[in-house]
Amino acid sequence: QITYATSPSRRWLYYRWLARLARSSPELGDDFFAKATFVPSKQLVTIRLDADVVEWLKRNGKGYQTRANKILRTVMESQGKPANKRAVGAR
Repeated sequence: QITYATSPSRRWLYYRWLARLARSSPELGDDFFAKATFVPSKQLVTIRLDADVVEWLKRNGKGYQTRANKILRTVMESQGKPANKRAVGAR
């Protein structure tokens, strides 16, 4: 379902753009899929953190939630918890 292309003309433009993108993308070979890793899905949560912790995370600008996730993942993996490795550059 495309929520941002509601009118038929916008939907048509979106599909045309998608088709052009597919044609211009390189073929992905077996080597690509052999190196691929599982990326866990994200889950929306609400968490209460101390104000100074949030300020510290936000100090470097955009992406503070990603930084918090990476910090938590590092701690989790250092404690020997099973975790799937993220693909490099994956969001």
